Amino acid sequence: MTRIEPRTAFVVSHTHWDREWYLTCAEFRVDLVRVVGQVLDTLESDPERHFLLDGQVAVLEDHLNVCPEDAPRVQALAESGRLSLGPWFVLPDEFLVSGESLARNLLMGDQVAQALGGRLQVGYMPDSFGHVAQMPQLLRGAGLESFVFERGLGDEAESLGWRFTWRGPDGSEVLALNHVQGYCAAGSLGHAELWHAHTRREIDPALAVQKIRELFTAGAERPGADPFLISNGCDHFPPQRGFPRVMDALRDAYPDTEFIHAGLQDFVAAAGEAGPDTRVREGEMLDGYDRNILSGVWSARMYLKQENERCEALLAGAAEPLLAYATFVHGQDYPAGLLRDAWRELLLNHPHDSICGCSIDQVHRDMMPRFALARLTAERSLQRALADLAPTFGVSPDGDRYTILCMANPLPQVRREVITRTIVLQPFDYDALRLVDEAGDEVPYEVAETRRVERFWGVDHRLPLTGAAQDTDFAPYREHFPYRMSRDEADSDTRLTIRFTAELPPCGHAPFRLEEAAPCGTPDGSIIAGANSLENDLVAVRLHPEGTFDLIDKTTGAEYPGLAVIEDQSDAGDEYDFHPVGETGAPVIVPGSVHASATTLEGALDCDFTVRLPARLTPDRTGYVTETVDCPTTLRLTLRHDSPVVDARLRFDNRAEDHRLRLRFPTSLHTDTLISEDRYLVQSRPLVRNATPDWIQPTPSTWPQQGFSCLEDGTRGLAVFNRGLPEVEGFRSDHGAGLALTLLRSVGWLSRDDIEPTRRGSAGPTLYTPEAQCPGPHEFAFAVRPYAGGWLDADVPGASTHWRCPPLSVQGVAEQAAAGGWLLRCDETRVQVTAVKQCEERDTLIVRVCNLADESCTAPLSFGRDVAGVWHSDLLESRGNSLTHETRSLSVALKAHEISTLEIAFA
Repeated sequence: MTRIEPRTAFVVSHTHWDREWYLTCAEFRVDLVRVVGQVLDTLESDPERHFLLDGQVAVLEDHLNVCPEDAPRVQALAESGRLSLGPWFVLPDEFLVSGESLARNLLMGDQVAQALGGRLQVGYMPDSFGHVAQMPQLLRGAGLESFVFERGLGDEAESLGWRFTWRGPDGSEVLALNHVQGYCAAGSLGHAELWHAHTRREIDPALAVQKIRELFTAGAERPGADPFLISNGCDHFPPQRGFPRVMDALRDAYPDTEFIHAGLQDFVAAAGEAGPDTRVREGEMLDGYDRNILSGVWSARMYLKQENERCEALLAGAAEPLLAYATFVHGQDYPAGLLRDAWRELLLNHPHDSICGCSIDQVHRDMMPRFALARLTAERSLQRALADLAPTFGVSPDGDRYTILCMANPLPQVRREVITRTIVLQPFDYDALRLVDEAGDEVPYEVAETRRVERFWGVDHRLPLTGAAQDTDFAPYREHFPYRMSRDEADSDTRLTIRFTAELPPCGHAPFRLEEAAPCGTPDGSIIAGANSLENDLVAVRLHPEGTFDLIDKTTGAEYPGLAVIEDQSDAGDEYDFHPVGETGAPVIVPGSVHASATTLEGALDCDFTVRLPARLTPDRTGYVTETVDCPTTLRLTLRHDSPVVDARLRFDNRAEDHRLRLRFPTSLHTDTLISEDRYLVQSRPLVRNATPDWIQPTPSTWPQQGFSCLEDGTRGLAVFNRGLPEVEGFRSDHGAGLALTLLRSVGWLSRDDIEPTRRGSAGPTLYTPEAQCPGPHEFAFAVRPYAGGWLDADVPGASTHWRCPPLSVQGVAEQAAAGGWLLRCDETRVQVTAVKQCEERDTLIVRVCNLADESCTAPLSFGRDVAGVWHSDLLESRGNSLTHETRSLSVALKAHEISTLEIAFA
């Protein structure tokens, strides 16, 4: 006979805060102050009570910013162990932020929690919409050995039970503890409805007993429910009213169960002592067997995902490595406070109801200034550091005048790249300019444009970090001051746009000098342009008037015709889930014309066309209205010398509602596998997902991705890179496999309760969110790269990273030039370097590497300075055992899929 009553039940009181979610910022702060004040008052008045501020500490920072007088109370209660804080800074969505963001979230959560009295030693993740495969290793890297969760299991939930071992790809294991019926299961004991906790209604102990009986019955259906977790709280909930009466009623009703009101750590400790557990689960958790997984958040409010990726790439991919280089090689001050502040603002946008795009419109408006602060802090810090490495106009020993370009490479590999840069010059002999490298060797270049421009007060066009950023910044001046272009007055400058191939050191910089001297020859490039085509020695591409393009891989002979087909589908869903209705047809494309432009080093194809779409759904949401809207669309393809990557920018003016816009990439490759970048991992998943109509939430057809997805047949493959477009779907056709890349999803409601069978019931409040329709202009960045063999041997991850993290440059604005140099080099393509930064507590370098391969390998690291010591570190940057090293090099042994953090001290 099934035992209904567990021997031990732990009652854990908590309140769950996902930043604002369905409140404005002002409402959030008012409610936060009220609820946290009630929690503190309750704990001080009853020394037997415990409370968990649900898995994050940013909410306490928010509270203390408004009520700093509560800081001593918080610290005293946290130090006593009765107020649990963390372990996360915020409770993140794991599939919409980078692996480094997850690591920094744990790091900042620990820093803040320790400063406030101590961190919860439990991997508490109650409401994230699924869990990445590397989470066990991340938790262990932060000193956490358990994982308390709600979502993500499939059919295996029945056999796994409520307590099992979750194993990561590297073999790391954590004790996994699944909430019975979720983290709000006993949120409002003694009330008839969950939300009555916010009222002054009288507590009915009999209702509390009834609720616990339901939970015990549900828990008994699977193994591992003893000890039992009674999760007493929910979103923004105050402390349980009438708590002593409720506990007395439960103890009377279940005399054979010991009810313990304690912290979550006490429950986890008891669960760990319950005996050995042989049930093991491996891999990511992305299924909706008994809880909603809410996969539509991967494409809701796509502009948030794009801004987030931009900030992550700038902070972890560019600013930290180059600022560490400037510090450890050139002696600049590392702007630790600025970078920490930028990370804090970025992490505040990572709660799962924020970055997921499933909150009210005001919440997401409030996110944009945080993104801007993080991005601009990183950009400005880089500009200042790089400008300090390059001088202003000068005079050579021979009397020639010159200006310096500081070219910087944030990645730990030597790069040879085509660079386009606009140089702002005062009067020079523009027909006698020579470009030379640091050694004085001539660097052939070509002139893409020369333009005389009247000088504008307070505008410095020398500092934007890329040529593309220079073009973006200058575009308004072209449009609004055409009469001040091409003028020869004394107060005008020349904008000289040059293009050249530069070889750049790893994680370092190289100075180039443009001087008045006899010009050198033009560069040897391979770009050939036709009326609607481009090619180099590696690939050829042809763009069609309806916006599709054909690609030929010259190295393998493979042809990929008809790429980037625009697909549009109806969407009667909400911010949480995509829900198509009616028949889906191809949109009407009004073709445009293709224009080609090229130099020998770079060419571009442009096509302006129109996508004609139904305006919106009918009022009954069963089909489309007959009215249509024309959405102007532009596609630009760029191909560079000696590169197999076709870079693409698609601009789309969204004038339709209630739809999902995607690009389809069909191929003749025969495979059942879709390969996608994940967090510290590359996933191989089924091309087409199996249907699960009987689950609480049936499996969607889409998958999450990070920087790329690819298809391959063992001989050749095609990779599609993206910037901030985290949703992809595999499909089969008569010719082979293909993938669909989501660009935009337009919906008008936070949650709806009428989208079966996509989802049963609501996922949140039914609130109108018109800004989730995402009207207006959008720009989407993607690229395609054909390759031979498999993704690892072809270094698809490295190529994707190179595409997302271009070389940076500034024109000199300092008085003295610094010699070129470098900090870190790693040439092993199986190893991904994800962090290069100064240690939080010491004047040392932190380097994080990850083995992407299924077998062990060695990471060979070289340094631009003599090394005094090397230690293993954890994610919290606590120093571990020392490693043997050479004067300027180090070899790190890595298990399959191991993430390793190192601390390096320089001599």
